Amino acid sequence: MKTDSFMDVLKALHEHEVEYILIGGVAVILHGVPRLADVFLLTEKSQKKK
Repeated sequence: MKTDSFMDVLKALHEHEVEYILIGGVAVILHGVPRLADVFLLTEKSQKKK
């Protein structure tokens, strides 16, 4: 699995201080275990007004 573009998404979330949890196959793959790449990304609703 190519993770470069997905890592860009995670970096952007981190840079914008978004609290998130990554679960599923991608989370496992990022820990070095080969697996199918299903993605579940949950974020917390922002309390900041834009």
